[in-house]
Order: sequence, then C-alpha cells, then structure tokens
Amino acid sequence: MEELITTVQPRVFATVHPKRIVELFTLGTDPGQTPGRSVPEIVEGFFSFPNFTRLADSTVVRKSIARGVKEKFFGCVAGAAPALGADGRYEVAAKNVRFGSEIAEDEIDLDGGFVMIPEAIPQPSPAPVPGTPGSPQPLAPGAAPASGGFQEPFQLPGGAPAPSQPSTVQLSFDADRNKLYAAWQALANLADLCGSVTVSVKGEAPQGLDKSKLENGVYEPLREADLIK
Repeated sequence: MEELITTVQPRVFATVHPKRIVELFTLGTDPGQTPGRSVPEIVEGFFSFPNFTRLADSTVVRKSIARGVKEKFFGCVAGAAPALGADGRYEVAAKNVRFGSEIAEDEIDLDGGFVMIPEAIPQPSPAPVPGTPGSPQPLAPGAAPASGGFQEPFQLPGGAPAPSQPSTVQLSFDADRNKLYAAWQALANLADLCGSVTVSVKGEAPQGLDKSKLENGVYEPLREADLIK
C-alpha cells in the first residue's frame, strides 16, 4: 500500500521543493504575503490544510528547508520568531541566519525555527574603516604579512604551480532499479561537489510503456520536485 501511494500513484511525497514552501505559505513582500514563517507553522500547514502537498512525515520539511537555505530560496534562524523591523528586515543578528550555505537536516528545529525571505534577512554590520581602533593596519613598505594573513597562491617546491583540479565530470552507465539505488549516494556526492548536476535519462521498454504508470509514477513526481515542466 505504501509503495502504491508513494511510487506507482503518488499521493504522499517523500520530497517537496522549497519553492512550494514559498508558494503555499505566501512568502514574499507583495500585499497579502508575509516575509517569514515559523517552522512549526510550516509543518502544521502541510499536515492540516487539505489542499497542500501530502508529505510522508515531518522529516520531509527538514530536507526541504535545508535545500531552500542552500539554494537561497529563504534563510533560516533557530529559536522563536523574531520581530520585524521598520525597514522590513527581521531583528536578529545577521550572523545567526543561515543563508546560501550547507546546513545539516538535524540542525532544523521543527519546534522553534523560523524561515525568512532573502529581502527580510538583516544585513551584517559594515567592516571597520581602516585607521579606526580594531581595524587592520596597512603593512609598511617591504613588511611581511603576519601569520594567518593572505599569502601568495600556493606553489610546489621549486616554484612550479600546483596542478589544476578537474572542473568537469561526465559519466554514463546502464542501471536497473537496484543499481540506481546503489549509485544514488555517489551522484548526490557529485551534486554537493559541483553545486548541481545535469541528469539525462533514457529508458526503453520493448513491450511499450503503460501511459498511466508513466504519468503517475514518473512525470508527476518529477513535476512535483520542479525538475521538469
């Protein structure tokens, strides 16, 4: 039964694109929208509102928020909802807002976290002006940088530059269902290294494909994940 509702004819989903959180919870700056929502409110919404995407469990929300932070759909901060300032930005230390970075799923607090659109994320304090107390002082002519400062690009002994790193990886292999599961972690690791990967899939069925299973089991989950139109 579980395979029927999650794979063959998906009605309950194990993933949800962060864009759906933005859309379903009306995150934005336009009239009628809100610049932020608490994570508990998002979890409750998915399991309360009948017209929302049905999720397998609350861990799906964790995965979606972690992806949304990394891909800059929104920022996330731990704790209760902060106050919204007159400038339209939330009154919380900028250094405490996770945005555009990797975040472990177990760092998402389903009982007290808060997400906010990029426009509502507070700006960090400006860097001190050179010459003010506490600011780095310019080096005197001919002086060497202190330990920990920026150095010249790394070179191998003898002055030879370090070898360049590969920038492109291209793979091709045939796989059945079990081999796809085995390859998934490796492909996920590649996506982490590159930021994203381009996936091209070709399947052939000599006896022809069942159109209903193709639509419900393949196309619809990919559309729900915002991978195809």
